[in-house]
Amino acid sequence: VGADGSLSMIRKWANIESEADNKESFITAALVKNLQGIDIDKNPYGFWTNATTGITTIWIRLHQLNGERYARLYSCYPFDGIGLKGKDDFNKMLDLINHTGRKEPLVSSCDLCGPLFSHVSATIRAKKANVQGVALVGDSFMKPDPIWGQGMAMALYGASILAKNLKENSRWDEALENYFNQYSQSADILHKVENLHRKLFLESGQMAEDRRIRVSELILNEPDRKLD
Repeated sequence: VGADGSLSMIRKWANIESEADNKESFITAALVKNLQGIDIDKNPYGFWTNATTGITTIWIRLHQLNGERYARLYSCYPFDGIGLKGKDDFNKMLDLINHTGRKEPLVSSCDLCGPLFSHVSATIRAKKANVQGVALVGDSFMKPDPIWGQGMAMALYGASILAKNLKENSRWDEALENYFNQYSQSADILHKVENLHRKLFLESGQMAEDRRIRVSELILNEPDRKLD
């Protein structure tokens, strides 16, 4: 069983090809505290997108710990081949966040208190989840776009249906083929949702901005609403 991540050596050893799509954006993430400029008590999560540049800032308030209020900041920006990383790039991240078309900075100040890292906003997926005697699970088979998450959920789900098929069928080739078909169906659905999120949050231009305004109202009125 290959469960060794998006750069899976088992996938390479088994000669299973992979493909990536939507290398259009970077996402930079940081754990911060003492966030000023955004009222995270009033707005515990939200986003701001510049319709001209396509730069999107997402914030999520985390639980309070030892009297400190923490938040996760994300900056999504067009792919330029260079991702921010490390504390030395934190001010560059804040510059990106505040390059939003607003008169006032979105984030006036905050303190970095965790790692700062970047990922290419792309889904990487193997063309098969199985070959003779080998099954891929989690990011080895499909690494979801880290902007939208779901990697851990897909890994746990894949392990569960792999175990179920192996227990129910003594012919491993049939069990692995059934596993691949079930896992692929879920991966297809997840990928469709990822593309809907990209269309909603990362596209730029007036049409994209009009779509965001309309959908934002629906999300705020019904936070559990599914994309349609």
